[in-house]
Amino acid sequence: MSIDRYDAGPVGRTQRSAFGARGHKLDEFMTLIIVRLYPYRDPRLPIGLRQKWHHGAARSAQKWANQCRLLTHDSPKGRWIDSYGACGQNIFVSTHRVPWVFALRTWFLERQNFTYGSSRNDLTTIGHYTQMVWAATHKVGCGLTKCPRGGPRGKPFYNYVCNYCPILCTNSCNTADLWANCRDLFRTWPGWLCNTATPEGLERQRNCAATCTCHGKIHD
Repeated sequence: MSIDRYDAGPVGRTQRSAFGARGHKLDEFMTLIIVRLYPYRDPRLPIGLRQKWHHGAARSAQKWANQCRLLTHDSPKGRWIDSYGACGQNIFVSTHRVPWVFALRTWFLERQNFTYGSSRNDLTTIGHYTQMVWAATHKVGCGLTKCPRGGPRGKPFYNYVCNYCPILCTNSCNTADLWANCRDLFRTWPGWLCNTATPEGLERQRNCAATCTCHGKIHD
């Protein structure tokens, strides 16, 4: 079942109540997650993309958090978002409610187990970290639930879930647009924007490199 229709739609009571216990409005929470994620994503990466909140990913994350399955990932179908497929999923649990930065930092600390380019990297010990910093991932949505039972020693626990779209190892563009309106220009004048026959055309293509050269790849 498609959940893309929720991308720009209203957020349900379940998710609002999960974030409203300490007086945070949902918009403030969305901003908090995006701002907190930024320092963990290397701005020097040539294909690093701006992360944005995705309501569909958030709804599926909240729905799974509500299931209270301790450190268990949802099925690919449950994480499915049209245009992205099955999104990646990070989970953090705590016996006490803690700020979201604790969850993000815990996932990021898996960096200590990661060696760039190594064939010995173990996804079970670095998967949360690599999903956070994967350059092509540019949509995120999170959910939080207090589970009455099922935690360590059967105690209650807080279940933090974030879905990242697209998941690791998807097709991405290795360059970026310098102009903000490249895609609009391409829709109207594709032959003019990316025409390399003149010095002016070469300059336009340089400023709209992703739009002109990365057809079918992710660059926004």
